[in-house]
Amino acid sequence: MAHLHHHTHPSPKAGPIEKLVVFIHGYGASGDNLLDLSFYWQDLLPPTLFVAPDAPEPCEINALGYQWFGLPDLSPTNIRSGLDKAGPILADYLQNLMMSYQLSPKDVVLVGFSQGAMLALDMIFLIPTLAGVIGYSGMFLPPKTILSSPPKTEVLLVHGTF
Repeated sequence: MAHLHHHTHPSPKAGPIEKLVVFIHGYGASGDNLLDLSFYWQDLLPPTLFVAPDAPEPCEINALGYQWFGLPDLSPTNIRSGLDKAGPILADYLQNLMMSYQLSPKDVVLVGFSQGAMLALDMIFLIPTLAGVIGYSGMFLPPKTILSSPPKTEVLLVHGTF
């Protein structure tokens, strides 16, 4: 399984970490692009650890950024294939984070942007009891396998207009 490099920002409140917010960047970006958001949220969510991993692949079109999966086209087939490849990598990363900080999925919120939003939404089928997913400018593609019971994860999707 791929090892993901990540950037972290602990809450300035003293005490053990009780919650985890994971920022998942979009195509061509990196984790450190999103970590500054934690400074706006830290006082609202103590004691929370904010984490922003870099995707496992260098971006095909931006040498300074990363991608969760390539985008030779935006077809649902290509995106589903990419999610199926990247999903287990992120799920394994999240499981390791939860184990390291002795947290359960109910203590974890994912915040995804664009490609990261697609991946965050996919996580609710791999870790169905996450506390929440906030997705900005992403899309949802149903997984190949549907769970026998619906996920328990709260979801907020935010999109702009053209």
